[in-house]
Amino acid sequence: GWKLEVDKSHKDGVKVWRKSVDFSPIDTIKIWYRFKGMKAVDLYDTLHDDIYRVLWDDAMIEGYEIERLGPNDDVGYYSAKLPGPVTNRDFCNQRTWYVSSDKQEYMIFNHSVKHPQAPPKDGFIRGFSFDTGYLIRVSGDDCELHYVGQSNPAGWIPGWMVNAVVTKYGPQMIATLDKAARGYAAWKDEHEPDVKPWNVLSDDDDDDSDDDDDDDDDDDDNNDDNAKDGSTVRRQKSKRSKRRKRKIAFQQATENEKRQFNEREALSLSKERVASKSDEQNNNSDTQKQIESIKSDIQRLKQQHIDLGKIALLEQQNNSLTRTVSLLSLSIGVLVVLLAMSLISK
Repeated sequence: GWKLEVDKSHKDGVKVWRKSVDFSPIDTIKIWYRFKGMKAVDLYDTLHDDIYRVLWDDAMIEGYEIERLGPNDDVGYYSAKLPGPVTNRDFCNQRTWYVSSDKQEYMIFNHSVKHPQAPPKDGFIRGFSFDTGYLIRVSGDDCELHYVGQSNPAGWIPGWMVNAVVTKYGPQMIATLDKAARGYAAWKDEHEPDVKPWNVLSDDDDDDSDDDDDDDDDDDDNNDDNAKDGSTVRRQKSKRSKRRKRKIAFQQATENEKRQFNEREALSLSKERVASKSDEQNNNSDTQKQIESIKSDIQRLKQQHIDLGKIALLEQQNNSLTRTVSLLSLSIGVLVVLLAMSLISK
């Protein structure tokens, strides 16, 4: 059964479960999280949009649709960079998505497949997704994410290490997704807000994909020449225009906007460093004051020690004098007794 590994419900609400399976050393991971004040559609679109993903997924090298199989079904490619000396990974997945008629539930599921247009590449190890799914539900002004995934990065990485890393960094991945989804709507308003191929639900748009081969444009031109229906020609031209625009947008996101994004991050980091330096200076000042206070206390204690030494010496002298007086008194007393006895005997 499921074993609860992470429970931050007292803090940010992330919960992570893990379940072992018989057919693989890689455990199945389940994550639940409530995105407060977020529209479910924004989270759904963030997970779909491979152009926007370049800006928030630091591990992403490349991501695109290989082939559209139907209105809600495609095959896509994704590659990720890993810290050396670990070899980079890539995936070829078939993906299916669904939106309920009342727009209360959004689902995305994928599993790995083989495709002739995405053979294994040099410099990458092909990972494998057994089953990965996102279920997004509207919950008042919030939305809830239910994630279930089991992916094998393959290679030499042992299963226990994969399980440990995924479990530990699950909350961090959710935090990154939360930040990205909150910025999606504003970004999309400035980047072809009407172009969302994953929202195409009619058969007329089945071919609306992001093939990278320029030969596709030539094929579309041939189809235009052979088309007898003027509306079909217009639809095909519109689809070609959308594909070209998305390719340009992807390049701009990769080259320009990611640079701007990094510049903003660098500026933010610079401000944090300035603030940190100021805090350090204040801390140094406070530390110096503490040192001076300690020195003063030490000096006072030394003086008290000297005073205590003087008091001890006086007490010692007083005790000596007291003993002397006592002996003198005793001697006088003895003499008086002896004198009295002598007088009596006489």
